[in-house]
Amino acid sequence: MKNFHLVMPMGGKGQRFFNDGYVAPKPLIEIHDRPFFYWSTMSILKYNPDCDVTFVVLKEHIEKFDIKNRILSYFPQARVEVIPEVLAGAVLTCMAGVENINDDRPISVSYTHLTLPTNS
Repeated sequence: MKNFHLVMPMGGKGQRFFNDGYVAPKPLIEIHDRPFFYWSTMSILKYNPDCDVTFVVLKEHIEKFDIKNRILSYFPQARVEVIPEVLAGAVLTCMAGVENINDDRPISVSYTHLTLPTNS
């Protein structure tokens, strides 16, 4: 059994980035040949590898950008929770990620635009 759960909410529209000319939502913006969500997740897993990871994504991003398969290509053991629309804030998006967690292990939340120092 893993020590804790890591929830990565990625259920926003990312409209500011689209308005600035990006063609993918923020978690999928490439940085050094990998998507932003990869770097933010790995910055946690590097120091805390013994956790279950749950990503919360928009259904629209699965349909338009194949985000679920992109996530699973980097993190095959991850859970992907799908929300049908943008919720009224990050807290509600996080709650969608913890709904199906049925144990007493601690839960940590991190965001795809935050990273800890890492060389990997």
